[in-house]
Amino acid sequence: MLERRRQKLRDRIDVNGWLDTLVAIARSKRLTDDAKCLDVLFQRLAFHYNGEVWYDVHPLVTEIPDFESRFSPRLEAALEDAVRLRLPEAAMIMNMLEIDSTKLQDASGAAAVDHKSKRP
Repeated sequence: MLERRRQKLRDRIDVNGWLDTLVAIARSKRLTDDAKCLDVLFQRLAFHYNGEVWYDVHPLVTEIPDFESRFSPRLEAALEDAVRLRLPEAAMIMNMLEIDSTKLQDASGAAAVDHKSKRP
């Protein structure tokens, strides 16, 4: 039953082109000024959480293979560590996965190094 529900979610996401939007919400925990963000909220593919006010995708969405291949919290946490340590391989991997390194922060809270220009 869950597998069928996941397939229906995947089909809705594919037909409407919401995958990039859901990946962006999962990464940033925020909404962008985009009509697709409102669509995924209305379709209950992403949720607003109280407290510190943040957003995240539906748990079943995170189990869809297309989503899993585009967003991996463990991999992204490891990349954040690599950026903090200023490892050159991190930039190459982030470019391959289309992760914006300017959104990552180092341990002090300063913006991470832009590996393309070698500037902080």
